[in-house]
Amino acid sequence: MANLLRSNKYRSFSDEKIVTLFIDQPKGEAKHFLQIEVETRGLEEKAALRSQPVSYTHLRAHETEADL
Repeated sequence: MANLLRSNKYRSFSDEKIVTLFIDQPKGEAKHFLQIEVETRGLEEKAALRSQPVSYTHLRAHETEADL
């Protein structure tokens, strides 16, 4: 990967915080630097999974599975 310019602001954030901020659809410079953090840390799949809506039935299936 090319040598990317990373923001000091986001370097100290946890992976979870980066993903949360990224899926909130930031604009401008924040979007750019969060995208770099997601790619640098290999969080693309985690961000994609968190940003896709799921049905109520899907959520209930997980609850039922957890209760078994």
